[in-house]
Amino acid sequence: MTKDVVVVGAGISGMSCAMYLEQAGLDVGVMGGPEGSQLANAPVVRNYPGLPPMSGYELLEEFKSRLGDGVSWHEECISCNRVDEGSYSIEDGNGRKLSSRVVVIATGRRPRLLGIPGERELLGNGLSTCAYCDGAFAEGGNVLVVGGGRVAFDSALYLSGLAHHVMVVMRGTGMRDSTWEDTLYRRGNVAFGRQSVPTSLSRTEDGKTCVSFDNRQAAMYDVVFYAIGSDASLGPLADLVEVDSDGIVALDGGCQCGNGLYACGSVLSGFKVNQAVTAAASGAACACQVVSDLRASGTSC
Repeated sequence: MTKDVVVVGAGISGMSCAMYLEQAGLDVGVMGGPEGSQLANAPVVRNYPGLPPMSGYELLEEFKSRLGDGVSWHEECISCNRVDEGSYSIEDGNGRKLSSRVVVIATGRRPRLLGIPGERELLGNGLSTCAYCDGAFAEGGNVLVVGGGRVAFDSALYLSGLAHHVMVVMRGTGMRDSTWEDTLYRRGNVAFGRQSVPTSLSRTEDGKTCVSFDNRQAAMYDVVFYAIGSDASLGPLADLVEVDSDGIVALDGGCQCGNGLYACGSVLSGFKVNQAVTAAASGAACACQVVSDLRASGTSC
């Protein structure tokens, strides 16, 4: 089956890209489903412009409902190979093969976890990996931020304006930059736990998150925020693009990766503000670039 464009990834950025490609009259294949998106775990999204509060999964389904007959849906991508100078062969989980001159990588990122008991059960229910997404749940409460790097600093600074008290715990003796601690101290409601590592999480009957630490102590928090970074979800596409520690490195600082490959959303290195609205914008911009390049090559769209 030949497609004008194959979009790998069905999160907000991937579906936004597919939406704009379809509107340009292109035959688009989307690989994956909304349930594979990190956003699907969000209990509520309150800050998407123009839409009422809804769960992350409902927002993804809302995006999916906007796509028409010009978009076909396929299982998750398990392989993608460049077969000649002008096309790619892409296979889904059912063994179905697609062919396309253009592949858009919109596979997003996966937040890093500690690998401790209870964390997967509490994701979206007492444990969050995005302070900007779920900060509303911290309002007036006592929260824990896990991490000592830039993500932890940004998260703690943001949450200090919402929560009654913010505790920041880290493996080392201090945050990566000591000036960050000075900034947080001046907020008046931020404290630090050094050389302290959570060892398990559990949910109490009154809705608190109980955190056990490696010093055998435990504490209760309204919400726990992991701020230990994330990794690009590239899978079988990893060998096709240039990557750094943050994700795909685009050739132009935008979305072009060369040889008919494009990328959008948080999988891109340098994608700083990982929110649904910025992911949608990135997907739209990528689609516009794809359409422009196809037109320049003589494709009618």
